[in-house]
Amino acid sequence: MFEFFYDNFIDPLNYEFYRVAIITSILVSFSTAIVSVVVVNKNWAMLGMGLSNSVFPGVVLGSLLHIPMAMTIGAFSTGLLCFYLTNFILHNSRLKADAALGMCYSCFFALGLLLLSFVKTESHITHILFGNLLGVEESDYYELLVISIIVLLFAIFKFRDIILFTFDPLQFKILGIGYKRFNNLMLVILTLTIIASLQAIGILLTISYLVLPAVTAQLISKRLSRVIILGIVTNLLSSYMGLSLSYILNIATGPTIVVMQTCFFLLAYIYRRLANWHVRRREIKN
Repeated sequence: MFEFFYDNFIDPLNYEFYRVAIITSILVSFSTAIVSVVVVNKNWAMLGMGLSNSVFPGVVLGSLLHIPMAMTIGAFSTGLLCFYLTNFILHNSRLKADAALGMCYSCFFALGLLLLSFVKTESHITHILFGNLLGVEESDYYELLVISIIVLLFAIFKFRDIILFTFDPLQFKILGIGYKRFNNLMLVILTLTIIASLQAIGILLTISYLVLPAVTAQLISKRLSRVIILGIVTNLLSSYMGLSLSYILNIATGPTIVVMQTCFFLLAYIYRRLANWHVRRREIKN
């Protein structure tokens, strides 16, 4: 038993790629857990899923340039372009928000697939689609580090504004902070968080990092500070367990992490059901 634990959980730490993968998962876990609270409580899940798909053309185009941060800049540009195109359609047509989002984001993702036909190094793009945490390159690691630091610093210095923007937008507007400007700023942070998640679980599964941490934590606690902490903890545990299992079983890292996140959600759901049952039973007795 000890030998199995050592060979699969301790010995891999001697490899640099494994240590880089763990550090990467920690960075992604912190940034996505914080943004997840905003995504869930602002009903931005559809927006997050759409943005994660719309960055694909930028990733493909960036991979053709072979310059530092080209894919990051490309992904950021096409993500925001698609969002503002969606807004333009909403203001100049009778389409509802979900229809406009679905149309624009699916179109951008399809455009990315078409551009993929002209890219010779398809293996790297496949990693962006489905995640490749165990294959993080040094350049990708430093880009992710910069993005994560930006997101974390924004969350620390603008924490009160983020909470007010998320849970009490009317009060936010009354205080005259600038709702529309802050909304655009949060959109930028959301896009950066999505880009940071691409290397870990890929474009197709990024939405799980944006939804499951907050949803799972809110089943356990209603206090915001605990929700954020629990979201970070479940993210860290699911990332590490998914990383370890993918290494042991030689399977895809991204889907394994998502399965672990789903398992934690199910455990939290069972806990909430049992807690509610216990409260009702105690009330009946009283």
